[in-house]
Amino acid sequence: MTKRYSQKDILGAVSAVRQGMSYRKASSKFGVPVMTIQNRISGKVDDLAQAGRPTVIPAEVEVELVEKF
Repeated sequence: MTKRYSQKDILGAVSAVRQGMSYRKASSKFGVPVMTIQNRISGKVDDLAQAGRPTVIPAEVEVELVEKF
């Protein structure tokens, strides 16, 4: 099963739950699994964490390279 939600969807769902919406309702509204929302709120996973391997080049270096070329 592939992921069909964005970082923006996750942040929206987490924000909605923190403002009083139920996990299930936020999950349904934003299309994010309940466990993903729970993990972000409980602190098991950082709110801004992204799946996948970390980048080799730091973001600052990448920006410099893009600006030079």
